[in-house]
Parts: sequence; structure tokens; C-alpha cells
Amino acid sequence: MRAAALLSLLLVAGCAGDGVELEEYTIGDVARQRTHCAAADPVLRARSGEGLPRRGDTDRDRVERVLAQTRSELLAAHDGVDAAVVERNGQVVDQASPVSAADDYQILVTISGDALCPLAPVLWSGVPVLFFRDR
Repeated sequence: MRAAALLSLLLVAGCAGDGVELEEYTIGDVARQRTHCAAADPVLRARSGEGLPRRGDTDRDRVERVLAQTRSELLAAHDGVDAAVVERNGQVVDQASPVSAADDYQILVTISGDALCPLAPVLWSGVPVLFFRDR
């Protein structure tokens, strides 16, 4: 268990502010990614597996397909102005191995400055969603 936050820089093409710093923080045995919508900060790692996506749901090809097919609905549902696929590199769950590491992806949604934040983490068709405000 780490007490200090781990910072990593992800270049996010197509979103406002071409570079977004994703900060990781832990509470107990759960690691989350800090966003502009704290209640919706997605689970990155969890010993229990609770809140993690299923293996396969966060594969790059699938995440890109989900975003391409549902972009307008996703943006409309969250008052979004843009969305992009970004690296996640978290844990996933499946029947064979309850919790395992994955080189995987998620969706970053840029929401308008006055948009309401979701009240809980969002899995959009099984894909974790990060929310950042338009600057």
C-alpha cells in the first residue's frame, strides 16, 4: 500500500489542453485516478476487484470502437465537449483470475465548465470514463 500519489503524464490527442496529468491516489487498498469530478474518480486498482472493469472491456480496439459508435450519446449524457481514448494501465477482473494487471485503455471526456459531475464512477459499455473540465 502506497501513501504517496504516483504521477504520470499522458498525452491526450484531441482533447482540450493536449496534455493531461493523471494523478493516482490510494485510500486503503483502492487506487483511483484523480479527475475534476471527485465522486466519479475511476478505480484503477482494488484488491477486492470491486469497481474494476472486466478483462477485454478495456482492450484498445474495443475502447476505440465503443467511443466511435457511441461518441454523441456519451457527450450528450455528460454535457461533454470532447472525448478521447487514453491509457489506463490498471487492473481488470475475470473468472480465471479475479484481479490481474492489464495494459489497457479508458475514455477521457472533457465536460463543459458548468456541467454537473457524475455522482459515482462511470463505466460506459464497460469502459472506465475520466471527467475533466474544459479550460
